Amino acid sequence: MGTTMPKQAPVPPVPAVDDLSPAEATAAQNRERMLVYLEAADRMRRLAARALDTIESALEDDDPRIRLAAAALIVKASKLHELGPPIGPVTVREVERDRALARLLDSM
Repeated sequence: MGTTMPKQAPVPPVPAVDDLSPAEATAAQNRERMLVYLEAADRMRRLAARALDTIESALEDDDPRIRLAAAALIVKASKLHELGPPIGPVTVREVERDRALARLLDSM
């Protein structure tokens, strides 16, 4: 019925704030904020997929009013493209390049 989303890699624990430099604390806070944002965006995509399944089934309803309401929702929902596609490399070469870049950056 719905689509499954890939699991995100776990993030290593952040040291206690008192042990961090100001730059480290800011980076840690930004990472946490990004994770919260990405999780919410993934959840919205999953919910949108389920909602579309429901609306699609309503298009087949015997009651023309329900079919019309479903069709109207689809037209209104056409702004879903604003969510954008999931971000991430889609070829093996891109994945390997990103991983190599991450290793290089981590070693600095």
